Amino acid sequence: MTLIDGFWHFDDGTVVRAISGGTGVETAAIIVAVAAVAAAGVSAYAQYQQGQDQAKAARYNSKLAENQAIAARQNAEVQAERIRERTDVMRAEARARAAASGVGFEGSPLLVIAENAKNAELEAQRATYAGNVQAMGFEGDSAIKKFSAGVYERAGTLGAGATLLSGVGSAFSGYYGVTRYSAA
Repeated sequence: MTLIDGFWHFDDGTVVRAISGGTGVETAAIIVAVAAVAAAGVSAYAQYQQGQDQAKAARYNSKLAENQAIAARQNAEVQAERIRERTDVMRAEARARAAASGVGFEGSPLLVIAENAKNAELEAQRATYAGNVQAMGFEGDSAIKKFSAGVYERAGTLGAGATLLSGVGSAFSGYYGVTRYSAA
């Protein structure tokens, strides 16, 4: 294919005018329209990718919150177990002191040991409860982040579609306006 004097000459003998009719404005309008569509495509992809990246970050943060909930429950259980172990040691020491002093395990000494055991168990249960409350907060945070991931994905996709449609519409409008004006 060779361009000679404004005509394309093809190997099969066909000859076509390079720009048939018009002033060349149409060609410029086509180039501008194609550039506008390409720019809209790039912008649409960027919006889509931004939505995907935000969703990925939200899913990561959701998983992080889930892990924090697990850690909060485990920590609470460890604290409760330490309280119980400490109480067992204190109870054993109290029995040993009572036995060494010749006091029996009835009456006031027994009531004191029972009251201490009850208070220690309440403290252990409070530690477990506090850990569970903290874990539920992390789980709620995780659920919100999971929901946000879906919102980010949809927003990115819808934003990309809107940008693409807007860019194509603008390109068509610009091309139609230029070619219509040049024809007049």
